Amino acid sequence: MKVRNLMTAYPLTIAPDAPIRDAVELMIRARVRALPVVESGQFVGIVTERDLRSALGVDVSFSSLDETEDLPTQELVADWMTVGALTVGPGSDISEACELFVEHKVGSLPVVDDDGVCIGILTVIDVLRAAQMLFEDLDDEEELEVL
Repeated sequence: MKVRNLMTAYPLTIAPDAPIRDAVELMIRARVRALPVVESGQFVGIVTERDLRSALGVDVSFSSLDETEDLPTQELVADWMTVGALTVGPGSDISEACELFVEHKVGSLPVVDDDGVCIGILTVIDVLRAAQMLFEDLDDEEELEVL
């Protein structure tokens, strides 16, 4: 199976010069844990809930928009994003993406085409949903062969 089959196409993105408060608010509203950072159409990095939690003490998954009022207004996404983040291509095998998830302990991988454009995002949750469907399709007596 290929990444393009499981990724979320056209993900929410943010610019590096956006205030960090905008990233936090967008994550809270959209209930996402990572935003690809795009400049002039090109993928330049990623800002994640983990980045925000360590930098600002904000846990996006449990925050409310009321809590964003106290965030610094001069901080930019560029100050806290991960530059040179891991990415995958749409034609990469899901097994390759899973290796990256496990080896680097990340929860999402931006999907970038050959021109450097972010065309999607693949998350551990996307892979787990696919695995859940696979397990549901197995009969009780069938077993998954584990290598």
